[in-house]
Amino acid sequence: MWPVYFINLDHASERRNRSTALFRDAGLEFRRIAACDWRSLSATDLSSSVARATPRFAKGRITPPEVACFLSHMRAWETIAAGTAPAAFVFEDDFALQPDAARLMADLSGQPPTWDMLKLFTNKPRTMGDAVLLDAVHCLGTPDILPPTTLAYAITRPAAAALARRSMPFSRPIDLYLKHWWEHGAAIKLVQPSIVVPRDEHLASSAIERARRNATDANPVARFLRNAAYQLSFRVSSSLYASSRATEARWVDDSPRIVDVCPPAVTQEPRP
Repeated sequence: MWPVYFINLDHASERRNRSTALFRDAGLEFRRIAACDWRSLSATDLSSSVARATPRFAKGRITPPEVACFLSHMRAWETIAAGTAPAAFVFEDDFALQPDAARLMADLSGQPPTWDMLKLFTNKPRTMGDAVLLDAVHCLGTPDILPPTTLAYAITRPAAAALARRSMPFSRPIDLYLKHWWEHGAAIKLVQPSIVVPRDEHLASSAIERARRNATDANPVARFLRNAAYQLSFRVSSSLYASSRATEARWVDDSPRIVDVCPPAVTQEPRP
């Protein structure tokens, strides 16, 4: 079995205890990654992590809790990159495991990854043109639109090293950054039906969601227009770069050298 990590704030003891119990009940060994607390971020931390320019059609400027979330996942990536396992699983601390999660995680650990990142949860069913069966129920493939979530995923060691190195500075929340696959070039696939789901308190207790709502325009017309521009830009970019989308692992482990087997990612957005 690949290593299992979960990201958890030092003061979030209730979430830590719930997550620990879920892993132990499933028979999974795990390691905790201390999350970055947005309240401890200095002005220097923010200026060195966040790109000066917000993407042209972003829904809004990235908030401090979103910065801390991104940095927390980067801590996990750096830990994985420094290890020896070919891949690892990463969980946020508000997950719940489906009954077959541990078995499927073990099955995935026994197969050579054909992806850089594999998401284990989607908020709704996704169309996957290259889907292959994992068992009688679950399939794996490249979704037409990536689910905007980092609740649980697997990531290869070379992909963790590459993304940790190339993601700074960032201008989007991590879930939206990964969704814009042409900006980083990683081959991100999905398992569905989901083998991990959010716990009931996920949105109610999320500082990130509260900050995101507070940062959104109070004017409903302005909010609608901003969201419409974002959606249009996303769809135009998705179509424009569709032929260059990676559907096989972009970064392969040829220790001690990590090899990039795909063309460079796109770094600028087209105008819709």
